[in-house]
Amino acid sequence: MGGARIGGGAPLYRQAMATDSATLDRRAATPRRAADTPKIQSPAEPIARGMGLDQPFFDDKNRAFWILQSIGWGGYFCLRTLSGIANNLGWMLLVHTLLLTATGYSLTLLMASLFRRLIRMQPIWTLVLSLAAVVLASGTFSIIETWSVATFIKPGFKPEGIGYLSAILLDFALLTAWTALITGSITSCCWRTRSGSARCSRARPRPRSWRCCATS
Repeated sequence: MGGARIGGGAPLYRQAMATDSATLDRRAATPRRAADTPKIQSPAEPIARGMGLDQPFFDDKNRAFWILQSIGWGGYFCLRTLSGIANNLGWMLLVHTLLLTATGYSLTLLMASLFRRLIRMQPIWTLVLSLAAVVLASGTFSIIETWSVATFIKPGFKPEGIGYLSAILLDFALLTAWTALITGSITSCCWRTRSGSARCSRARPRPRSWRCCATS
């Protein structure tokens, strides 16, 4: 039972032990680590990496802001254009809608820069100054929109004085919705930054142009 021996010396083969089979079973049952799994290379991976699609969307706040800003105002242009075409306003509507889209895009960029500074102030001042900024931007938007209508859509229309504010309610609602979205994202980012400073210190640094609560 001890195994064959050659000339009384060392055994020719070692006797199988119960522990050997247990070791083999344990090795077979050990799950394969995730790191050992070969990574599947996708042909689209270089393209996704170049476009920043290989990471969470909101991981880069600067990129997310520009993408959402462009998609939002692009949708505004399409909706206003389709609405005008349905009402037979003519092809000059495209010039009118393009001017309004550029105006809204520019105004909201200025407002975003302002809100990133107002968010650090006392809540009452943040609320009052934000409301004033929205009203001022809505008035500016309405004046440009009314002038554009009189110039490109209805050349016989001659607004005067307060008539230039005829579209202020629609523009105020539009900019208020935009303000709620942007201030909500800034406030959420600031809260996460302050409450999770330990995690943020280990995270990948964000672009300097969009540090939510940066002091510099």
